[in-house]
Amino acid sequence: MVIDFFHLGAKSISILCKFVDNQLNSKMNQNSQISARRFQREVIFTKLPMNFGFSYLDVFQLFPANLKGLPKTKIAHPHHPMILEYWYTDDELEKVSVDEMYEGLEDIHRLTSVTCNKKDLIMSLLSIVSTHQFFQYSSRDARWGFPILKDDAGTETNTWSSKWCLAWFHWPERPEQLKISEFTSIELELSNFIPWETYYQRPTFDWNLEGKVFLPTLIKAFLDAYFAKDSQTRKSLDSAIASSNTAMEFMSSRKKLAVLSAFTAIETMVELDSKDFVPSKCKECGQDIYKIAARYRSFLLKYIGDSEANKKKFNSYYSLRSKIVHAGQDFQTEKLFSEVDQGIKNKEHLQMAEIVILSKLAIVFWVIKN
Repeated sequence: MVIDFFHLGAKSISILCKFVDNQLNSKMNQNSQISARRFQREVIFTKLPMNFGFSYLDVFQLFPANLKGLPKTKIAHPHHPMILEYWYTDDELEKVSVDEMYEGLEDIHRLTSVTCNKKDLIMSLLSIVSTHQFFQYSSRDARWGFPILKDDAGTETNTWSSKWCLAWFHWPERPEQLKISEFTSIELELSNFIPWETYYQRPTFDWNLEGKVFLPTLIKAFLDAYFAKDSQTRKSLDSAIASSNTAMEFMSSRKKLAVLSAFTAIETMVELDSKDFVPSKCKECGQDIYKIAARYRSFLLKYIGDSEANKKKFNSYYSLRSKIVHAGQDFQTEKLFSEVDQGIKNKEHLQMAEIVILSKLAIVFWVIKN
């Protein structure tokens, strides 16, 4: 990666990360005392092994799944189960409005609404601040599939047939093992956290299946700053985060969608940062002038790093965005089997990685610095 975010932004980010106090923790403790906590345990996934636990204050924690009867396979795969623990309160359940169509199922609807929203938020925050995907299967994801009934079946697979499959990670002991009344005691290993300056310059994006999950050292500072924001600001942030995470999810398979999602995330942050911006008027036609390109460039220079190299890079990427949106330009490597030379493949691969990282840093650095 050759993004120069060390010129101006890095020092201020590092200073801000050092001044995280206990105000947010105290605020959360005060809020939780209003209503008793009910602890929830879920199974989520990473695409690379995460061999350590992570705990954020008393809000949530994550650690490798090692439960009795947990399904395992010797076959190489990119879906590694993790245990996510968090809590909710009765007050949160009572605030959920229930549509008439769920008459008779009000309690189930409230519980599902609260737990799904909290789980999805935690996974999205972990995904945006890292270069890894944290995910769970959708309850609506069912399809024809070919069950791998044995790890070493060999030619026996020729006798098997497809089955209608649910995307559901289940085993008989699962329901009881997911019941908890408090957080599980876990060991934390600081060696799995990488200085953020190095972390974002050398992202893995789950590409190397022989690698493993690492987290940046600024993750706590980012989470502190995010949860300290007001609800309206967090709503805008959640929109940007969703777009950036979509970019990371599809950057290898649907490049055009990925890069447009990354630019959407950046432009959402530009609007949030300049919400008081008043457009000028064109002297000839009287229409508003929004200066989108200039604001986009100024935002990135402000939060990523102000240097001549960055100015050229940000301008070139905005030009790429315009060609895709307005002229229908595609990546030459958009198709899986693209007949282009390795130089073009490497160039577009680097472009995609840098644009996705820019969308992440636009969010992470803004949240911490504001």
